[in-house]
Amino acid sequence: RMGGGKIVTVIFSVLFIFGVYYALKNREPSQNLCSMTYMKPAYVPIEMANFTKFSNYQLFLYRENDLHRTKSKKLDTTLKGIPVIFTPGNSASYKQVRSIASVLTRKSFKEHKYAVYDFFTLYFNEEPNAFSGSLLYDQAEYLNECIGRVLSLYNGKQTEVILIGHSMGGMIIRGSLTLSNHIPHSVNNILTISSPHKSVPLVIQDSLDHYYQEVDAYWLNEISNNNEELKNIAFVSVCGGFHDYLIRGELCDVAHIIPDDQMIYLSSSSQVPNAWTSTDHGASVWCNQLVHVFVDALLSLLNEDNVLIGSLPERMSILHEIYSSDVSFSLGLRETSVFPEIPLILMEEDGKIDQAKKLEATEIVRSEEAGSWIWNIAESSIDIQTFTALTNTNYDAKLCNLRKKELQCINLKDHSVKFPFKYIKHKKFDVDIFNADLLRIPGELVKKYTYLFVQKHSKDGFFVGGFNREENHIMFRNWKDYLGIKFKLGSKNALLYNFTIQSSVKGLSYRNEFESIDDDDELFYPVMIHHSEGEIRYLINQSTTIKHHSLGESPSDINIIYFTDPEYDYNIYFGLDIPETVFLNIRRYGAGISASLFSLTILAIGIQLNTFQKEGIYPSFLDALISTLKYIPLLSTAPLIFHYISQLPMGPCFEGTPPWISILFINMVSFALLLPMTFVSKIFLIFGRSIPFMEHITWMEVVGIFSWLMSLLLTYMGSPIHFGISLMLGLVIYLMMRSNESSVTEKHFEEGIFMLYLLWSSYQVPDTFIYLLWNYRYTGSFIASIFCMIILIHTSLSARTLNSISSPLLTYICIILSIISNIYVSEFKTFRVVHLISIFFIASPISGYIWKK
Repeated sequence: RMGGGKIVTVIFSVLFIFGVYYALKNREPSQNLCSMTYMKPAYVPIEMANFTKFSNYQLFLYRENDLHRTKSKKLDTTLKGIPVIFTPGNSASYKQVRSIASVLTRKSFKEHKYAVYDFFTLYFNEEPNAFSGSLLYDQAEYLNECIGRVLSLYNGKQTEVILIGHSMGGMIIRGSLTLSNHIPHSVNNILTISSPHKSVPLVIQDSLDHYYQEVDAYWLNEISNNNEELKNIAFVSVCGGFHDYLIRGELCDVAHIIPDDQMIYLSSSSQVPNAWTSTDHGASVWCNQLVHVFVDALLSLLNEDNVLIGSLPERMSILHEIYSSDVSFSLGLRETSVFPEIPLILMEEDGKIDQAKKLEATEIVRSEEAGSWIWNIAESSIDIQTFTALTNTNYDAKLCNLRKKELQCINLKDHSVKFPFKYIKHKKFDVDIFNADLLRIPGELVKKYTYLFVQKHSKDGFFVGGFNREENHIMFRNWKDYLGIKFKLGSKNALLYNFTIQSSVKGLSYRNEFESIDDDDELFYPVMIHHSEGEIRYLINQSTTIKHHSLGESPSDINIIYFTDPEYDYNIYFGLDIPETVFLNIRRYGAGISASLFSLTILAIGIQLNTFQKEGIYPSFLDALISTLKYIPLLSTAPLIFHYISQLPMGPCFEGTPPWISILFINMVSFALLLPMTFVSKIFLIFGRSIPFMEHITWMEVVGIFSWLMSLLLTYMGSPIHFGISLMLGLVIYLMMRSNESSVTEKHFEEGIFMLYLLWSSYQVPDTFIYLLWNYRYTGSFIASIFCMIILIHTSLSARTLNSISSPLLTYICIILSIISNIYVSEFKTFRVVHLISIFFIASPISGYIWKK
């Protein structure tokens, strides 16, 4: 019979699984606004025999198949430009260079008749470097060897290269500068795309953690000691942003190691002018809008003679102009200095003022026709606010005073900023987002003048502007508002609407639904700007989910600003998005959740052992797991106590959130994940026993067969001889397992060990595979198979001899391991938890033997 606790567990598990399904099914569609980049690639291998010790890596020269052909149709490999080396990321292809290389090559041929840059790319055998620090060191070393080889091809004509890295390629680049084989002063410009400079999302090896620590320490130390090369590097780091589900925006930050005057960091590609859209992890290297920005940046780094600019301030000024947008400053979302002084000019006496249409300060211009307008500020009966204008055409805007019968004016046009828009009447442009000019002049400056004059010069495009009566709405003042709030925009003829979610706690997601009531004659699609610290998103005519996941102190404000056609009405809805909030935080704390799964599982095993010693009854793993629920709040305090005593910082994702609440959330999610896992495993076992030849198969035999097959796979890939040895070992072990029947008590013991081993093997087997097989292919595969066999023998025999290992000492070991594992929840270093659980497999028979003696 099922007790009340188990019935609740079944219901909860079903609801949780349904909730995950609902959250995934109803998540915001990943609207890809990227245009595809097309090319005709060719890859020429470069001989590296005398330059490297890595036979499994390769260097390629990129060529455009149609442009780099001689009259005899042979591929021209003559090097005339500046070398650029592209470094791919985790298990990635060297061919990812093709988008940037193709666009720049074609643009270069069009303007200069030859390629001003020569692109090289690295083949790393598509190794999984995101999981192994040793692979990163090897690839960083190979990158340095390639730099030397590439420069040798130019016979002294080039002395430096530009490095571009995607994903882990950015960390390979940073690591290469720390190694002894790096050529000094060979790198002055580094561009990285979606590279996790702070940390990878999941650390499963010590070597990966050490790699990050050593590389960061080197950069910090050398820059503080005025290392001449590092102090001259211009560094750009752009993350994909909202749609990149692998690398969160804050992980691309380099402010912790590189001074502000040397770097540009953007947490989302949606902040990049002319791109205006976030990208998923893979699309960030081929998204046409973003690729063109990178190409413009590379071309802008050349002087008139197509030689790289040497001055760091000049390079940074160029890069800031390309990658930075002042929209956030214009909208007052970031602190900025006083509006700059603007020189006075004399207004041309051509009757422009007399011909201009005179407007009241309350009137807004909305026009597709050529014309001129003037606001008489001095005679205004209302308080003058910020002047706001949006246009995609040629125009003039001036503030003027009449002095001694002369109009003395200041020109405002040069102080506009780039702004994204989609022209609604051009239906063929479904993807392309164009640049408009956004002009925002503060009321304090406007009041110093008599007139504001605007002229639209042509019939092309539109102009919308006026002294905007901004509507400001403060949302979620009480708990009922989180259920949903509706607004209607447009009733007051305003151009800009500002919504603020005050003091929002990090980790919450809000649903924002947008609907145009009548869009027949709108001039442009409404633009929504979502701003919180570190990230700006631009969405055009789209409902969305607003995620508050950026770094900084919590709570903090979220700003949502709408630019709309002032003559039309819109319906807006805001509400808390619970499924998305859960999904966001599971993604945010994923590494911590993986550590917590181990912590709760080993605690449940401890409860099983403790109950058996006291009552003589061995509870099922499900019953023990439910019992852990009352210990979770206490268990969640362990990381806080540890960090308070040690004064060590928590992981990067704990910034801006109350630590105890975050750790409690992680443990509760882990508990919720373990419940359906246990329940489904139970069903699987019951179903399996209904098959005649599987009637007596135990949990550990299932695990054993899985481990044996895995070890056979590893061994076969390494050596046929090792394959034969592993096969014989597996047969002997299988006969040992089948020699006795398992009691109910032993089966309950196997349930807990099975769950622990399942979690352990999900990390340890890939870890062993990556670390040993990739680096020491033959010896490593044999060691991996033997290691799996040892664990298999131990766990199988332990299930048959429960009394020999059950002891208070083992119970205490389980509790201690659970606490220590939960401490690592806040560190996001699951590999250390995996090592701890390995201790359990070894300690269980030893502790039983010691206790009996």
